[in-house]
Amino acid sequence: MSSHDFRRSVILEDTSRMNATSTATTPHPSNNAEGPLADSTMTKLQVIMDALLITLTVLLMLSFGCSLHIKHIKDHFSRPIGVVLGVLLHFIVLPYMFYALDQVMMLDRYDEMSLTVLATCPAGGVSNLYVYYADGDLALGVIVTAASTVLGLAFMPLNMWLFSRAWDGGPVLPYIQTFISLVTILVPVATGMIVLRFSQSAAKWVSILGSITATVMIVGTVGLSSYMYPQMYLSSWKTWFIAAAFAPLAFITGYLLSLLMRLPADTRRTMGITTSAKSMALCLTIIAVSFQSSDYIRYLVFPELHSIILMVELALYCLGYRFYRWCNGKYVMSSELPTDVSALDTQLSSSDCEEPTQITTIEDLNVTINRRMSDSHALAASYPPIVTSEYKSELRMNL
Repeated sequence: MSSHDFRRSVILEDTSRMNATSTATTPHPSNNAEGPLADSTMTKLQVIMDALLITLTVLLMLSFGCSLHIKHIKDHFSRPIGVVLGVLLHFIVLPYMFYALDQVMMLDRYDEMSLTVLATCPAGGVSNLYVYYADGDLALGVIVTAASTVLGLAFMPLNMWLFSRAWDGGPVLPYIQTFISLVTILVPVATGMIVLRFSQSAAKWVSILGSITATVMIVGTVGLSSYMYPQMYLSSWKTWFIAAAFAPLAFITGYLLSLLMRLPADTRRTMGITTSAKSMALCLTIIAVSFQSSDYIRYLVFPELHSIILMVELALYCLGYRFYRWCNGKYVMSSELPTDVSALDTQLSSSDCEEPTQITTIEDLNVTINRRMSDSHALAASYPPIVTSEYKSELRMNL
């Protein structure tokens, strides 16, 4: 018997004992009308949760589309290093990294399978909200989200087969739901870009209201998840540890790889956030389609607990980042800021930073852009993302 088969037999024995115990103490709420929630109530709440997640994604993508110009998208496709890195992180680096962690921690069947599904999922649309609050590269975040969702149609089945074939009856990829996820990303973004093209004032208000509404809806989904699955808070310490450590480990991995590739600071923040915030809606859908047994609720414990912890961790990161910027004098009153790109160019060009006298290499170009947009320039760091992103794109095209 191989070591892996021995490990599997031990886990299955432990799992069977846990099932025997949990049958009397933790009934499946969707299968037991006398449990925490009756079947009809759980069904209605699940419909509400699904509607909230879809509406949340659409609102976020619409508001972010109102902050993007087509040249922002073209700029990343002309130099796709950030997009390629994001795809590699989602479908190669993270699945192997968390598979190794699972082998070390000896997780039970339920957490192991849920972790496998989560690690192979693409970037979630909600990640771009935190990219926005952390002054990241919003265009790159949206592209990575869309690209990873498209490529996930091929990579996800492969990864789930590789990492779950030791178990009987592994996860199944719901292609229709994946396609719907892609539509809820691309169509609202394109609509927002059209709104920005014809009315910048309308796009500004849509972006602001959409971000605020989405933030409130995130709080609502967290509360609803806690009400639907209260037993997740009684999980073992291993489940709590993996649920809490997933996002920090993924963020650090994405940030460090971006740093090694000498990508700008805003790109590093974007890579860290998009890598750590997986598509929870797709993850839960895969679990719902793949595991419909009486112990289905056990598979949901880890992703539901992780989704709540993730929102808190990313919110704390964004608050910490903005507090750091505020402590270092990086923000000024919005009334003191020029509102267009030409005014920003005038402010930055008048600074005494040293730049290459002749732009002959990509490195010279990056040095010029990074110095003009350096955090040492308080005005540049305080500009709205729509202005700074547009200025970066113009610099890359004109210098």
